[in-house]
Amino acid sequence: IDGDDALSGHLLTTTSKGEGAKAAKIAKAGDYILKINMMDYTYEIKAVASEYYMVGNVPGWTAEAAKTALFYPQSAKVFSYTTKFEGARNLKIWGKDDLGTWANAYGCAVDGDNSVSSSLVNSNAGAIVCPEEGFYTITLDFSAMTYTWTKLDNQAPVEYNVIGIIGSGIGGWGDNDDVIMTQVTSHNWYAANVNVVDGAVKFRVDHSWTTNWGDGGNIADQYYGKGVSGGGDISIQTGVYDVYFNDITGEYAFVKH
Repeated sequence: IDGDDALSGHLLTTTSKGEGAKAAKIAKAGDYILKINMMDYTYEIKAVASEYYMVGNVPGWTAEAAKTALFYPQSAKVFSYTTKFEGARNLKIWGKDDLGTWANAYGCAVDGDNSVSSSLVNSNAGAIVCPEEGFYTITLDFSAMTYTWTKLDNQAPVEYNVIGIIGSGIGGWGDNDDVIMTQVTSHNWYAANVNVVDGAVKFRVDHSWTTNWGDGGNIADQYYGKGVSGGGDISIQTGVYDVYFNDITGEYAFVKH
């Protein structure tokens, strides 16, 4: 069917009998993975999240600081970040291909806008400001081009001194096999250039299994997830990754180089 926007289906070929293959269509602009199986003539189209980073008072105002503050994908077009916003509480957003380019930064129409919700712009964008000091989640919706602030009910989340990544994917499950992460903003942890082999990983506190997170996800399917206490191992594939984890929400991301 010409213009078919189904995300999976069967492939046809144009034949000598005049039977013609029609053009498929991707309904919405975005980033996608297209898989074509020429053994059984099927295809699958899957939307994938891009990467967006926060630059501002909380992580810092440089591209290097922004690289540590990844917005956690909720879907292909919705992203969020949860932390304690204090001091000036202002920020902008860079896409993965625009780190350091202020002209392409996302923000608000009026510099210093501290509304609970407003429109995202990326032309002459002003700095977005958290409504007040405290633990908040800022959610970005790139379909509606809006952002929203949500204040956390719990304004005193448990503090951890050490969080590490552990598992067969990074060397083993032993007491001292953790790759220690750095707390870059309140309750957000980061590890750069982590070498991984095919295997499984989890996140845990203080080299102990008393507090740990996983969700049974597979990085081959999507690079992000949301771990739960005592959840299943996360499957991962060989490569070098920047790793992100939030100990309030359990959200994680493995961004492959």
